[in-house]
Amino acid sequence: MLPLRVEIEGFLTYRTRTVFDFHEYWLWAITGKNGAGKSALFDAITYALYGQHRGGSQHDERLINESTDRMLVLFDFMVNDEAFRVERIIERRAKGKGYAKSYGAYAIDPLEQDPKDPILLPNTSKETELNAWVREKIGPYKAFITSVLLLQGKADAFLVAPAAERQHILMDPVSYTHLRAHETGRN
Repeated sequence: MLPLRVEIEGFLTYRTRTVFDFHEYWLWAITGKNGAGKSALFDAITYALYGQHRGGSQHDERLINESTDRMLVLFDFMVNDEAFRVERIIERRAKGKGYAKSYGAYAIDPLEQDPKDPILLPNTSKETELNAWVREKIGPYKAFITSVLLLQGKADAFLVAPAAERQHILMDPVSYTHLRAHETGRN
């Protein structure tokens, strides 16, 4: 997977629309002071792809910046010479009546830096469908964060895991969860 672009609005520390464009760069580093939003950028990527962030997958409405009513994360990337956009949006409903969420995976033109006409892929507009599509295209969340994207404070998680656990991290997450439950006696 090759990141192309991340667009964030109303997400954690990113109140206004912010775009990170990686089209022209094959190697990049993210630096900044504590609290500048470096980890939030990685949270945006994992949230867009997997609906997961450092806090897990529950209460994703807490990702909405406190001064906004809407959170948007778009992540454009390439896999096997095909370009895609994954989108997750959460909006606060009026008068505290919960949240509206929308999801989708789109085919995009890899050469456009801000694709205007993405094509919604079938069976990706529901959370479960999008999660299944991402898992098929990229692989399971655990493998992604331990071998592709290293979470702050957990960069060595994959390296210090026992060999059997590393193998299962790179396999199906259902097998991994089953292995961990079996090893700890929680079936």
